[in-house]
Amino acid sequence: MSVVDEKPPARPLFRKLAIGLAVVCFLLAIVFGFAPIEGGWLFVVVCLFMGFMMATIGGTGYWPPRPKR
Repeated sequence: MSVVDEKPPARPLFRKLAIGLAVVCFLLAIVFGFAPIEGGWLFVVVCLFMGFMMATIGGTGYWPPRPKR
């Protein structure tokens, strides 16, 4: 008997929420990029990473992305 330890993909509701959150994160990265605050680049990097992560979850249903078989 073989045991498969694979996680199922994210449910459709969570995938839609992840896409919405990715859009918000990318917009915040733009806002922080133009805002004249000290250390704003750190917020830009964090927002871009979170946006990329949420976009990947929204597109594939997995994080980290699974290799195609």
